[in-house]
Amino acid sequence: MTRSANRSDPRPAGPVRELSAPKLLLLHGVCYLLVLCYVNMFDFWAWLSRMLGPGQAVRLLPVAVTALLLLIIVQRFVDRVRRGYSIDLVFLGLGLVFAIFSLALPDPAVPIKRIHVAEYILLSFLVRATLSHRLQGGQLTLFTVLVTLLWGIHDEMLQGLHANRYYGWLDMIVNGTAGLSGALLGHGLRCCLREQVRPPKTQGLVGLITLFILLGASSAWLVTMLYQQ
Repeated sequence: MTRSANRSDPRPAGPVRELSAPKLLLLHGVCYLLVLCYVNMFDFWAWLSRMLGPGQAVRLLPVAVTALLLLIIVQRFVDRVRRGYSIDLVFLGLGLVFAIFSLALPDPAVPIKRIHVAEYILLSFLVRATLSHRLQGGQLTLFTVLVTLLWGIHDEMLQGLHANRYYGWLDMIVNGTAGLSGALLGHGLRCCLREQVRPPKTQGLVGLITLFILLGASSAWLVTMLYQQ
């Protein structure tokens, strides 16, 4: 076998072992507790917003937190490439596009709401790990999106029950698009797969150019929204 052929063959996707019942129950519990934590962090974020004031710091803090989370994901991507694992660059790129898109969606008057993006990207990875017990491949990614969206709606509905809170449709959309971002990133990294997968076909120049255009457009929109009063 030639050296080039060796490079094209993916290593086994580090076959994920079947989750034991206690671990599966723990993952379900962590997802639920994480959503409850998100709901009850309103007072903390409100206090932090008052401390930071109306300047650039409060606008950029959620973006910085999301960027840190994405940096960790990118580091994971680099690590997998170095070890020869199969990844899907297009899905990773689309995940980044939706992350940036989600950061641009919230009301500029309440910039701290952009923290939902980092929260639901993280939640989607936990949901993916939980669902991988039963699902794989495209089904795993699809149901990761759907379940994370349901958690996001549940989050907002719980806020509607709070005396000093209210639920918002835009917040539900942000939670959903952030969950979609995390699901695409997880699919691109091929996280939580039990079987060996074939490497994705090399993307053409047109596809990569389109991806860069989407990244640039979403980034420009985010910058515009960050500086909108």
